[in-house]
Amino acid sequence: MEYEKVIIETSKSIYRYLLKIGVTPAEAEDTVQDTIQKSYINLNRITSSYT
Repeated sequence: MEYEKVIIETSKSIYRYLLKIGVTPAEAEDTVQDTIQKSYINLNRITSSYT
């Protein structure tokens, strides 16, 4: 599923960025999980300007 691929790549990018700015690995994992969870919950509210 395309959504899963986007989530995986986005999660990796967010995680790497958080580590780069000095967030601990555990905090980065928690933040990524929270971010993905919130985006999934609000997915129906997100509209694409490309469609």
